[in-house]
Amino acid sequence: MKIDISLLDKAIASLEEVLLLEKNPIIRDSVIQRFEYTFEFAVKFIRRYIQQNYANLSDYDPNNFRDVIRTALQLKITSKSFDDWIEYRDARNKTSHGYSEKAAEEVYEIAKKFLDEAKFVYEFLKKNIS
Repeated sequence: MKIDISLLDKAIASLEEVLLLEKNPIIRDSVIQRFEYTFEFAVKFIRRYIQQNYANLSDYDPNNFRDVIRTALQLKITSKSFDDWIEYRDARNKTSHGYSEKAAEEVYEIAKKFLDEAKFVYEFLKKNIS
């Protein structure tokens, strides 16, 4: 069954669109929200791709974020480091579980870095899904 990655494509476009705007508190908060769902879609579709194409991997738990990212790195689905992905996840969780101006500023900066990685993941999936 073909994986439909159109939601990831739309999420990336949405994040990119708002990152092009002049930053203010409303734009920053919009970037954070769009980063959150773009990150979630990226992980979701990475997980689906691995499950569909590499179902028999030993020592792989699709419910373990670290396993998903380690495997994605090995398969070249991602271009950034394991530590970068941990930073993305921690940033995503930071605003989901509490909110401060300092945290919002940090997540905004991380969202800017994540955009290129999200595009890389999307391009990989687009080329490799069956």
